[in-house]
This record gives sequence, C-alpha cells and structure tokens, in this order.
Amino acid sequence: LILNGGCVTNEAVLTGESVPQVKRPLDIVDDDQDVTMGFDMDGEHRGSVLFAGTTLLHCDGAVASDHDETPFPAGINAVKCLVLRTGSYSSEGEIVRTLSKSAGHYGQISNA
Repeated sequence: LILNGGCVTNEAVLTGESVPQVKRPLDIVDDDQDVTMGFDMDGEHRGSVLFAGTTLLHCDGAVASDHDETPFPAGINAVKCLVLRTGSYSSEGEIVRTLSKSAGHYGQISNA
C-alpha cells in the first residue's frame, strides 16, 4: 500500500495488460468517502497498491537527505509503502497456488 510518493508499474505478469499503471498514495482524508467503508485492494483502491511480481518503471517520492532516518542513502528517490500480504497470500502467490492445484488434472477427451 503506497503511503507517500507515487510510481508507474508494469502489471503485465498479473493482468496481461501491457499498459503501465500509475500508482498514487491512498487518500485517507477524502471527505466524499464514508469512513466506515472497508479497504478494497482489488477494486476501488487498486491504484494505491503495488503487487508482487510487477515491475516498477518509475518512482516519484521523497528524496532522502542526510538528516532523514531512512535506510536509503541521501539523494535516493523513495516511495514509502506498507506491506499488506506476503508469500502465498500475495496476488502472485494466489496464481502459483491455483496453478499447483490444477497440475495433474487433465480434461476428458470426447470422441463424440
């Protein structure tokens, strides 16, 4: 989940779509939204989520300085994110899990 900054990603591995996607931070101070509404990472809020297996093409975040308490060297353009899912719980993990379940299952051949 992008908290600060933005980026352009290639999600072709997951979606087959070759058009780069612009990802922006989640706007949690939007007065038009109902605050009781849940987080929809595959729908409405997908534009704020980076998915495993995708490629970052460009980042536009805060540039680290010598005074920041970040693990990045000064001058690095960084996007701050929060990890929501890892391993088999990620989008890429769901694909692998689905493919592994279908391995060995063959459809019947009809001679009709």
